[in-house]
Amino acid sequence: MVKRTDYLHQIPSYQEYLEKIYRINVNNDNNGVSNSDLAKELNITPSSVYEMLKKLEEQKLIYKENKKFFLTEKGEEIALWIVSNNVCLKIFLSKVYQLYIT
Repeated sequence: MVKRTDYLHQIPSYQEYLEKIYRINVNNDNNGVSNSDLAKELNITPSSVYEMLKKLEEQKLIYKENKKFFLTEKGEEIALWIVSNNVCLKIFLSKVYQLYIT
């Protein structure tokens, strides 16, 4: 179980990468995510993506298989927590403030 005090939740870049890896992988029939997929999605250079992927791998949040990256169980748990929080926030903002975020 991921605790809310986990330091990774305080680092937006980790959150964004984990969420993007999760979303791309789900839309890609769980065939993994390439470095170039992430670079394109995040609109940054592949070398920047590579550096963050190394850090996520060191934290055992992702693993590499056949040049594609996948979330570990812990990485997926954090990614799902992020996605569900984003959904809850969007619902709250739409109901309370009539703000609609895509």
